[in-house]
Amino acid sequence: MLTYYRNNLIHHFINEAYVASTLLGFSNIHDMGKGVSINDLWPRVKYLKTMLQNDFIYRKTIKTEEDLENTVKFLALRGFLNYDEGTKTISIDSKNENLQYSQSFLYHLVLPLIESYWITFSYFLGYDNRNQAHD
Repeated sequence: MLTYYRNNLIHHFINEAYVASTLLGFSNIHDMGKGVSINDLWPRVKYLKTMLQNDFIYRKTIKTEEDLENTVKFLALRGFLNYDEGTKTISIDSKNENLQYSQSFLYHLVLPLIESYWITFSYFLGYDNRNQAHD
């Protein structure tokens, strides 16, 4: 059901979805309880936004690191994550089930697109290698 409504709702959550999806990627290499610097988050959010720029066109999108910080502050205010303004560090309590559900909602808005790109790129990289093997 969420997939059906995603196209109508995503513009309300796209900036937050960029942040949540990027934090999901960090969770594989960092202890999210210790936190991630907003300076480390910015290049990855920018990359994701650039990769999906033709899929989403909105006026109020993250354009600067300050926009990212404002989005993170908004998410912290709503209880989606923790943000320490002094150290500019984002952390997530992985044992909090409500937080996990809210994060899951946000990153599942764009995760199907990210996976589609990944599968397509993987196919073409593999295809190129198979053709070179036959030469």
